[in-house]
Amino acid sequence: MQLFQGIHRITTQNAKPLHLYLLTGKERTVLLDTGMASTPKEVILPYFEKIGINTEDPIDVVITHADCDHCGGNHAFNEICPHSSIYGSPSDRILIENPAELMRNRYEAYEKDHGLVYDQETKKWLKETAGFPLPIESIDFTQKWSLEEDWSIEFKELPGHTAGHLMVWDSRHAAAFIGDGVLGHGEYDLEGRLFVPPTYVTVDGYLYSIEQLERLQPDVIFRCHCDPIENENVGRFLKESREWVQAAEAEVKRLIGAHQGISLQEMIDLQENLGQFVLQMDLMYSFAAHLKQLEERNCIYKKKDGEILRYYWGNPV
Repeated sequence: MQLFQGIHRITTQNAKPLHLYLLTGKERTVLLDTGMASTPKEVILPYFEKIGINTEDPIDVVITHADCDHCGGNHAFNEICPHSSIYGSPSDRILIENPAELMRNRYEAYEKDHGLVYDQETKKWLKETAGFPLPIESIDFTQKWSLEEDWSIEFKELPGHTAGHLMVWDSRHAAAFIGDGVLGHGEYDLEGRLFVPPTYVTVDGYLYSIEQLERLQPDVIFRCHCDPIENENVGRFLKESREWVQAAEAEVKRLIGAHQGISLQEMIDLQENLGQFVLQMDLMYSFAAHLKQLEERNCIYKKKDGEILRYYWGNPV
């Protein structure tokens, strides 16, 4: 559907909605994310046909970050639109280009030290939706892209959810296309249940992303798994996002103080103040980020118990 002149939203769904955004100017057409491996053929191509986009024309694709539901369709899209150019952040590039690296360094990152493993069905889905390898180009954050006269976009870093998450800023509409860069208190599934918690791999990066949006003061924020956030709701959303980070830090501290020698799995099982999520295990991302920050501040330390890391308050004796 067309949201504004030249701004389209292409929607599909799995457990939760997935919105991809298409910017159509007189000089340039830009697609933000390619979705999952099946999305280009099943969803993007029919929408292109509906609005008259020629797949033989050059199309620029910007991948907001390395997650299978955002970059898994790269190879399939390149087959459908062979003259397309696909861009992503240099910091996420290896994971975007190579699904095996994406699995190993994102979805399997907490297996070795924490024993946190997605079940076989989920792993199968992740691998299938991540698609096939495809080289991409690195985005240049110093450049603006002109879509037509008086309409350009630029790119800004929104680290935290992933190391190289990026945002597209449209100054004509005061619109921020943020992918999954900032997540409020979590995302909801199609049944209205709180599905996943805010996921970030660095606390400082995620807080920087919130601050970046606060400085820009967008009129509208476009996310990939919910409706647009507009006007006065923007400030409330960013405040809520910051408060969730503060609550997560406080909960990690509380759990370590109450259970000296606690594992990451036990923290997830015992947490009481952040809500209950369908994918409760995904608290591993934010909790691990807070643990790393607390270690760097010398507030806590860790020791191996067999194959699993356990965390303790204070300094080791």
